[in-house]
Amino acid sequence: MDTRDINQELREEEALLSSVHPARGSLRVHTLANKDSEIIGDYTNVILTKSTLESLQRIEEAQTNTGLKRLGRVLRTVLRSINPFNKDQFALYSKFEKLVLNEPNDATIIAKYSTITKLRSGLPLCTLSIPHPLRMYSERNVEDFDTVKTFLEQLDTLPVLVLIHGLGGQMSQFEPLMGLFSQCADVVSLDLPGFGNSKFNTPNVNFFKLSSYDKDQELEMRKQFKKLKWDDFKTENIATIIQEFLDQFFPKRTFILVGHSMGTHISTKLLLKLKPETVEALVLLSPPSFVGSKPFVSPLQKFFLSIFNFFPVLFDFFRIADRIGGIESKSVLSYIYSGGENHSAFKKLRQMRWNLDTDSETFLKYIRGFQRCDGLELVRACKRIRVPPTDDALSTVLIMCGEDDKVTPFKASQATYEYLKDSGINPTLRKISHCNHSLLLDKPELVSGLVLDFVESLPYLHISVPWCLKVKATINGDKWGLKNELKWAKLQNVSEAIVNPTTGEESPLVSMKTLRESDPIHNPASFEAANPRVIGIIDIGSDYPSYNPEGFTRVKYHKLPTVSKYIPDSVQVRNFVELVESILEEYRETHSDSSPQPLVAVHCHYGFNRTGYLVCCYLVEKCGWDVADALEGFRKSREPGIKHPHFIDGLYLRYNND
Repeated sequence: MDTRDINQELREEEALLSSVHPARGSLRVHTLANKDSEIIGDYTNVILTKSTLESLQRIEEAQTNTGLKRLGRVLRTVLRSINPFNKDQFALYSKFEKLVLNEPNDATIIAKYSTITKLRSGLPLCTLSIPHPLRMYSERNVEDFDTVKTFLEQLDTLPVLVLIHGLGGQMSQFEPLMGLFSQCADVVSLDLPGFGNSKFNTPNVNFFKLSSYDKDQELEMRKQFKKLKWDDFKTENIATIIQEFLDQFFPKRTFILVGHSMGTHISTKLLLKLKPETVEALVLLSPPSFVGSKPFVSPLQKFFLSIFNFFPVLFDFFRIADRIGGIESKSVLSYIYSGGENHSAFKKLRQMRWNLDTDSETFLKYIRGFQRCDGLELVRACKRIRVPPTDDALSTVLIMCGEDDKVTPFKASQATYEYLKDSGINPTLRKISHCNHSLLLDKPELVSGLVLDFVESLPYLHISVPWCLKVKATINGDKWGLKNELKWAKLQNVSEAIVNPTTGEESPLVSMKTLRESDPIHNPASFEAANPRVIGIIDIGSDYPSYNPEGFTRVKYHKLPTVSKYIPDSVQVRNFVELVESILEEYRETHSDSSPQPLVAVHCHYGFNRTGYLVCCYLVEKCGWDVADALEGFRKSREPGIKHPHFIDGLYLRYNND
């Protein structure tokens, strides 16, 4: 490609970037120019709102819309990566991809509950453990610990939910399940060696993550990973690592195993290693085929993989070509459903981020070591699941797959289901429409809800929110009990209008403390009557609400959980902004311009820090307020405003304000 063509392309790119930012200065885009006769666009400091992502995607498509341009992209990247004088540690990535790498690979729930754990074998791994909510509730609310000792002992008899990711995955992909089951169960997971935050990367190559670990532990983890041999990545050996983790930290517990993709076969081998009746239920999400003679990889694929095993850098170049097209690339669309109402640019962005997170050599080691379980192994594993004590006809195996899964087609799940039925097992099969391989990205609420429904169908397990509320009522006489109830009672119920102190513009948002079902004033019915302009409530608390959302007759309730004490991450901010916009848009479609301006109420527990942060993000991104006005407007509406300094600092850092 001619240098003049490259310069012209980059000039067009710079011009388009300059128009990316939303109105009234809520986004800054910086570029560098005239370096070695080229114009180099610097995408750092771009905030990925919906409009900026769409604009950047148009840039990507304009730069790669012909075969010649795509070839030029690959060749430039290859030459840059093999240049011995190039010190760029991210040479394999385009500018768009470098921007995406500024997105976190994990989530706030991972940051709060994960740590680096050293197994007895000496292998350190990034693991996660979320305690049952009744443990924390009892510690916070009960003065006489002996009164709840019986219930806490009962918690140790309940099964632990174990989440196992597959090839190229990481435990953050289970965030929707973690959030849901953290309301009623102990939840554990781990990033398998080489994936997620259990990376092989050298210390000078760190992709952005929210989680923070001890540096010496991270160095030790990488040191131990270097000792792993190719055979250590066989599926059998990976299952042994998980078994060691469970035996070490949960020696007397039973488990509900949830695996995704290759993780379903790891889960099956794990089940065969654990003691009989240690597993209460098995959930297989998007499983590769357990039956039939078709190999996991074709002979042609096996030939190329054998070459890549000796020269992983060649696989890097193949992946560069596969990623061309950004969020519409083949590497993304192989996993995310791309049509109809379920289409979302941000889902594709999340998948793209996870794809970039996977090291080629790690990927190849797992592919080479994959040992598929056959139907007989699966049947043997299922027969080791604990027999339901109440009803033998209950199903303890759930198989779920997207109707449009391109990686592990639904017919494979159908064949596995029929094989189990013919073998005397009673599985449950769920086909999810408009859904590809990444079920928990395509339809997180539906898929998580179906898994919870399946587990709740086994009532003897006591893994359900109603059971937790019943225990709470036994502990303190009120299932709608609150933490720090005296502090909650002293706070202002609902904020005044949030007004821009400079322009006088009124925000469509108000903040509030959480409602309580049994409170005589601040309950759903009273709130609805006292606030006729409020059309929706967004509950961003991590706990099950202390009120019954079904008590509303006019106001619509929305749950968008965040993690206490932690600044909401970029994904949560985008979800919040989009949710507010959708609530307001739905109202405008059915009401005239002369109707009273609607309000959306937002609460966590007290309604100050997480609530204030998200409200301010909306005011900056959608209303065009600057950070100082947003913070001051929020403070005046509900004193003292955002309390924790790191939330305030986070706003200034996010929007690059001094």
